[in-house]
Amino acid sequence: MAFGTGCPEDTTPADAAMDSGAADAFRSDGGGVARIELGTGLANFVDIPATGADLELIAGPQGGWHLEATARLYELTVEGLLLSYRIERGGTVISMPVEFALSERRLTRDGDRWLRAGDQVRFEITEPADVVGDVVEIIVTANPTDGEAVTDSRTITVIDLVDELGAP
Repeated sequence: MAFGTGCPEDTTPADAAMDSGAADAFRSDGGGVARIELGTGLANFVDIPATGADLELIAGPQGGWHLEATARLYELTVEGLLLSYRIERGGTVISMPVEFALSERRLTRDGDRWLRAGDQVRFEITEPADVVGDVVEIIVTANPTDGEAVTDSRTITVIDLVDELGAP
């Protein structure tokens, strides 16, 4: 698991982090430690356990396959922030490049955090059998214009239980 993970209630007071030399982790939103939390869901945040979760492979209407991803952003200045996702198997990237330039218009304010829901992380595969049953790592990174990047990841098993396009 990379820097920036934890439960929404876990915050470090600004003074303590400043004393430890982590000043670059702070943003203007509220004075806490910047972090990102990876989840899934089309319209809302659905938690993914750090390990041991199964995620459904989604067949896209144009012939590709993807996973749904959602991110919660804490203590980050979101204007101009670049949000990227990737999927790795054994350290090798097996997804297409995905990067979004964010603004407040493209996010939902959710209490003390911002929510980015309904992103798709597309696999670079030729058929579902290339990944179904595999353990992969989904990684999300927020690259703000005013500080260090923060990352979160989840290790999941790809499953394919739903026939979205209908069997021929």
